[in-house]
Amino acid sequence: SHTLSSEEISPAKFLRLNSIIEFSPPHDCLHEPPNIVSDDEKEHKKKGKCKNKKI
Repeated sequence: SHTLSSEEISPAKFLRLNSIIEFSPPHDCLHEPPNIVSDDEKEHKKKGKCKNKKI
């Protein structure tokens, strides 16, 4: 019962964190026009710069 409860809370917290990062990026990301930045660069900035700033 203990482990089950722990396992249920962990992924939920992780998912919540992920959606917060995805939907509310830091201002640095919002200021960059997504249609001008290439997909590769956008992914790189989202994973590196933005996530590092948020956490």
